[in-house]
Amino acid sequence: MSGTDRGPVGPHSELEEGDSARFYVRLRFTAAASLHAELRVERLRVAEKNRETPFHARLYKIGVNRAVDVPAKISESFGGGGFIPVQGSIEGIPIASTLVPRGNGRHRLFVHSRIWNRLKIEKGDFVEVLLTRGGAPKEPAIPEDLAVALRMTKGAAEAYHRVTSALRREFINWIDNAKQPETRAHRIQKGLPVLMARGRKRMQRLNQSGPTAKK
Repeated sequence: MSGTDRGPVGPHSELEEGDSARFYVRLRFTAAASLHAELRVERLRVAEKNRETPFHARLYKIGVNRAVDVPAKISESFGGGGFIPVQGSIEGIPIASTLVPRGNGRHRLFVHSRIWNRLKIEKGDFVEVLLTRGGAPKEPAIPEDLAVALRMTKGAAEAYHRVTSALRREFINWIDNAKQPETRAHRIQKGLPVLMARGRKRMQRLNQSGPTAKK
């Protein structure tokens, strides 16, 4: 027997081991794809049960924020117009948010950083979104120090109630996450002008999208 013809422990065994490795890689890839497909089918089944409307959308940036555009037919099915409370999921991650008008009866959905960081996605990536119209969002309780600032700052209380409940909740959470009283006070002082500006912009958009808006 020659030195290169050693039967099952010779050169042929290397080829078989290589084929085996490639086979298991393909097997793992096929299993992962199958699991992804099964999860998507399950999400669609749950969406149909909950009367959620699925769509795919490309993620894009607005400043430091991320958002997706909502199809016109979904905006119409939710009643169109101004800000619309919604709930559902993005790639299976539950959300409760508010659709923001972007003109001509269309809306956009802002995607929280915890979602796009968790999914490791960035602008240009597509995501699967499931939405259903939500009820009236729960109103957050106003901390005492913020309540004092709203009373003492001209126009602040009115602006606070003009912005969405989701933004009010986010603002209060940002304040409550401060560990020191000085940090809380600084955030209130810094955040109120921003909140007031957002309130003015929201009223402008509502006036533009309202039934009496000028053409």
